[in-house]
Amino acid sequence: MLILKKTKIGLVFIVLGLMIISFPLYIKANDGNTIYSITQITNNIYDDNGAQIHNGFVTWNAYDGNDHEIYLYDHSSQTTIQITDNGLTDVSPHIHNEQVVWSGYDGSDFEIFLYDFASQLTTQITDNIERDDGPSDFHNGFVTWSAHDGNDYENFIYDPNTGIITQITDNDYWDNPPKLHDGLVTWSGGDDTYDIFLYDYYTQVTTQITDNTYRDYSPTIHNGLITWFGYHGGLAEIFLYDYTTGTTSQITNDYNTDYYPQIHNGQITWGKSDGGIDIFLYDLASDTTVRITDDSIHAYWPNIHNGQVTWQQMDDGHWDIFLYDFSSDTIIQINDDSLDDNAPVIHDGMVTWWGFDGSDYELFIAAPSNTPPTIDSVTGPLDP
Repeated sequence: MLILKKTKIGLVFIVLGLMIISFPLYIKANDGNTIYSITQITNNIYDDNGAQIHNGFVTWNAYDGNDHEIYLYDHSSQTTIQITDNGLTDVSPHIHNEQVVWSGYDGSDFEIFLYDFASQLTTQITDNIERDDGPSDFHNGFVTWSAHDGNDYENFIYDPNTGIITQITDNDYWDNPPKLHDGLVTWSGGDDTYDIFLYDYYTQVTTQITDNTYRDYSPTIHNGLITWFGYHGGLAEIFLYDYTTGTTSQITNDYNTDYYPQIHNGQITWGKSDGGIDIFLYDLASDTTVRITDDSIHAYWPNIHNGQVTWQQMDDGHWDIFLYDFSSDTIIQINDDSLDDNAPVIHDGMVTWWGFDGSDYELFIAAPSNTPPTIDSVTGPLDP
């Protein structure tokens, strides 16, 4: 595996206390081709976190001193808009195709809301006496979430085409927050050992995928493939279910703990506890597993899109952001600063994360750029 180092190109420096930050910062790999521009999205006195990204749009929630509000950043225009400003708590945003959903407190409980960037209109999806947590996932206008019915949590789905909300589960045990892709919804639930379930919105059929002595957690789904981790005998392994064939495969089988897998286009990434915590990738097409990191230093929160994996890793006493490209088998260290950088998310090669600047958390984005501007054309940070 080739590890690509970096050089800084065309920097404008701003001093914040004892820390120097550059806007934007250009990272060039030693192959002479791979260049990333890093932009600080926020620069304020409150915490910005929970960032999600899709097609160059980033959404997050921030505490403004009174409550949490929802924001949206458009990287193409480098502009930020504040979606909510209501004096109530708005959290857990998700984004897809320039639409944002979140959970907002209406004075008595939490409801689900949707904002459309094109029309700049906000729609309240739920209006009930239940606590609607989440939303837990969002795809092509469809929204899934969990709501407490007074006894336990049940799962729901919203159809944007009809405006109809369907209750997926109705039982006497706890159903964990669901994940969604192309009308297929998956979750873990149970009253003893947790199992994995799948609901097909178009057929309205629910399938119980697992029924074993494992405690099965945290399923994620893409293109009809579902992955999760199952605890058994104090250890955890990674599994994969194919909705088309109805078959389940065990991806890992070792004496370590493998957990929190993410999947995209038949590739799974996860963390393995084997002294440190390392990142792995499994490619279904070639039936191969790649060990991405091999360090005694911990690496956390892998996220995958189109064969690229990003994660946070301890480096010189603080957390930095890294990226692995499966096609070239290369690792790039996206940033190397004095911040603690956390929870990276990737989409189409663009990575967003939040970093601690010494007083609060700010948001950053790294984007591929083959033609970095000169110093004269570099602009400063955006402040929503």
